[in-house]
Amino acid sequence: MTTLDWLITCSLLLTLLTKILDVFSTLKYVPSYAERNPIPRFLEKKLGLLFSQSVCLIFLAALILILSTFLIAVFFIESPILKCLIIVIALIDSYFQFGAFLYNAKGILIPFMRQLLSFRFYN
Repeated sequence: MTTLDWLITCSLLLTLLTKILDVFSTLKYVPSYAERNPIPRFLEKKLGLLFSQSVCLIFLAALILILSTFLIAVFFIESPILKCLIIVIALIDSYFQFGAFLYNAKGILIPFMRQLLSFRFYN
């Protein structure tokens, strides 16, 4: 196992950990009326919180399956450039997921998220 393979493994595990933090902080701290994403907001209003928790757990199980499959497939990739790209994408994804967790749990905005929210994408 090369250094890049270890870095890929660590970055994918970090992605999984930050997604778990994001999902559980959303379930715990964000009520349906404060949800900014219109799809979960609609589903939570129509189907209730129990549906939301079930969907989150199913989503996490699917994410674990996808990341595990992806991790196995990555070991067959020979290109170091592609491996580095995977690491960078996983770290960027982890950054934003951790930012979502911080915002949900503590109300803290990470620098890039502050910039994105200033564009007023949502109503």
